[in-house]
Amino acid sequence: MEEKDKVLFEEKVRATIDLDFDELEDWRKEDADDIPICSMISFYRACGMTDFIEKYKAEEGKNIVPLDNLACNFKTLQKIKDFIETMWSEYSLDIDQDNHVFWDTKTYGKNERHYAKKLNPRVLNSLNQDFLNFCPGVDESLEDDILVFRTYYKPEQNS
Repeated sequence: MEEKDKVLFEEKVRATIDLDFDELEDWRKEDADDIPICSMISFYRACGMTDFIEKYKAEEGKNIVPLDNLACNFKTLQKIKDFIETMWSEYSLDIDQDNHVFWDTKTYGKNERHYAKKLNPRVLNSLNQDFLNFCPGVDESLEDDILVFRTYYKPEQNS
């Protein structure tokens, strides 16, 4: 085998999830005062991707990097980002200095959807940082509304 024919890494698809954004709107984090999807991590939990990641971590003993191991096309990536921002703007959520998300019930009740309000700079900064740290990578070969979990391994090479 010639040097140019060697493959450095091969891909293994661990999970593929069809994203149903209408269904995701109704998801609530049961152990956190019924907070809706408010971050990339809660998005992964809501769509079921966290289960596959935790199984992989338990079996392989390895962590993942969302940008490398999770993928969707650009349209889906933008849809996820817009979806999370919409949840923040249409529900009365707020965040404190320690990054704890909570219901702001001064004007609207908990879980009460309202007009889309402008997000304050603290929330926008938090969302942007979350997105930078935990967003999936872009793979334009994927269909719309698909999220893929994949890992890479070094194949056995015959010299």
